[in-house]
Amino acid sequence: MKTPPVTDGGSDLDRLRSAVADTKRVFNDLEDLICHPATRGVDVIRRTAITGSSPSWHSQAAYLVFELGAISRELEAGLRRRTTGSESIRGFSDANTFLALDAVVALTLSTSDAVDSLNILCRWVRRGREALGEVEPLSRLPRVPGQPELRCPYCTFLTLRYQQHAGLVRCVNPNCLDDDERRPLAYVELGRLSHEPILAWRDGSSGLGAAQ
Repeated sequence: MKTPPVTDGGSDLDRLRSAVADTKRVFNDLEDLICHPATRGVDVIRRTAITGSSPSWHSQAAYLVFELGAISRELEAGLRRRTTGSESIRGFSDANTFLALDAVVALTLSTSDAVDSLNILCRWVRRGREALGEVEPLSRLPRVPGQPELRCPYCTFLTLRYQQHAGLVRCVNPNCLDDDERRPLAYVELGRLSHEPILAWRDGSSGLGAAQ
């Protein structure tokens, strides 16, 4: 079966264009962050333990900038091979990184290619926004000492992650769906009678999950 083509007004291509714009914005912000030392988190702890002093630059931002350079060129090269039969690798500069991202959009002719590129770029943007402090990173649910980690009540895997400040719990299993056929999302609330924390899932169910 042939993959359906992506038209210029197609939603997948529009979403890819939007993701490329977000990617460029986060890239520029990360470049500005590189010259500012990290002031908290694992990066500081690791560097301090090794050198006895805090890092003089933001290594996480630098890594993400370098990583996007590789990602953009790999995406462009793969699409160019499939659409033209040729391949050319751009030089490693910021301008060429942006040109490669623009080429990804221009060379995308199928829905599957659009979705694949979109997923890759959205994952990078998410990590970039975490490094910039724009979004809260996901962490494992806190456990009661001596008790096992809670499992997702829908897929039963150990894939529940917590955003503490937002008070949200998500299942990160990409194949997991709730009763409304959506990715599981819960709000942390206090039980009316027990006054203990419970998870209120957006499909209407509640509970802490299965501790198996």
